[in-house]
Amino acid sequence: RIRELLAEQRVIFENAQVGIMLVQNRRILKCNQGIADMFGYATPDELLGKSVEMFYPSHEAFEDFGRAAYSDLARHSSTSREVDMRRRDGSPILVVQNGRPLDPKAVLDAPSVWVYTDITAHRQTELALHQSRQMFSVAFESCPIAASIAAAADGRFIEVNANYTRDFGWTRDELIGRTSLEISLWPDHASRKQWLAEMRGAGRLVNYETIWRHKDGSLRNVSLSSEITAMGGDPRILAYVID
Repeated sequence: RIRELLAEQRVIFENAQVGIMLVQNRRILKCNQGIADMFGYATPDELLGKSVEMFYPSHEAFEDFGRAAYSDLARHSSTSREVDMRRRDGSPILVVQNGRPLDPKAVLDAPSVWVYTDITAHRQTELALHQSRQMFSVAFESCPIAASIAAAADGRFIEVNANYTRDFGWTRDELIGRTSLEISLWPDHASRKQWLAEMRGAGRLVNYETIWRHKDGSLRNVSLSSEITAMGGDPRILAYVID
């Protein structure tokens, strides 16, 4: 039964999709192929007996992580930290390190198990999404015409740019959380219903001509370009309006 359990553990260890190391005094006693692949080595044997300092961008980074992580192990018997590291070729990699000591009373001198998860691609995706959102925000606010984002479900304004004040008299604070019908931008329900039906049917309308009401009560001919798009996982109406 012990042999069976060891065989099971070996299969798990060798085929795990994460990197796993057994470390003592910050030197590698054992590691799986996942660690070798993560850091650009052909086999785990190349890493045995070596200091994990080779994975860090500097000696200072190696020392800083050691103080913080091993303090966690001593106090909490576990640690989980994001760390900037380096592959064999010097390229950067962002890793989540999860560690547990085999002997909580001797976290450095006794072996500890470390699981490494490469989150570089995930972080790059997050960064690209953040940059995309920033660019959209800048473009939205600086758009020379009135622009708005509303919930597709009930039409309530989620965001508008400053040009609504210039073209229709309404400030951002007066619009957010309210619908275009509540403030009477549309002269009647039928007009909005027709526009909404055509947009939902086509998914997108360009230069749809209709009539809106200014805050002062005057009617304005407008050209409305709009589409239903997903933002934050929910359907939104993105609209641009020219008086």
